[in-house]
Amino acid sequence: MYRGVRRLLQSGGFGLIDCLDGLAKRWQTEGHHFWAEKAFRGTLFVRKALLPSEHPEVSRSLQNLAAALQRRGSLAQAEDLYRQVVAARRGRLGAEHPLTLSSLDNLGTVLQGQGKGEEAVSIHREAMKGLKKVLGAGHLVTLACMSNLAMALQSQD
Repeated sequence: MYRGVRRLLQSGGFGLIDCLDGLAKRWQTEGHHFWAEKAFRGTLFVRKALLPSEHPEVSRSLQNLAAALQRRGSLAQAEDLYRQVVAARRGRLGAEHPLTLSSLDNLGTVLQGQGKGEEAVSIHREAMKGLKKVLGAGHLVTLACMSNLAMALQSQD
C-alpha cells in the first residue's frame, strides 16, 4: 500500500494531501478538534515519509498539528511541535522571516498557557521585535503579537 500511495503522490497526487489539510482546517474552524488533529497527523505522516524533513510543507504540517493540539489542550505536545517548527524555519527561512516569527509567537502563547510566563514574555518580545522590523508596527500580525505579549505580561501580575 505504501508504494502505491508513494507513486500516487509522486505523480502529482500531493493535491490529495492538500485537500486533507484543507478539510482538517475546516474541521478545526467548526470545532471538530479531534478529527482535525487526526487529519493533521495524517498529512504530517505522509509529508514526513515523502519529503525531506526541512521541506516547508513538513513545517506547515507540524505547525497545523501543533495548533490542533493547542486547541485540544495538549499544550506540552504543542510546545514540542512549535519548537520544531521554529528551529526548522530559522534554519530554512532565517530568524527574521515572518513565518519564523509567527511560529515563535505561537510558541509563546503555548508557553503562557502552561504557566511559563517569563519564557512566554521573552519569546513574545523576540517575535514582536522581529515582526516590527520586518512587517512594521501597524501590520495585523505584529499587532496580534503585541496583544499576545500584553496578555503574557498581564498574566505575570
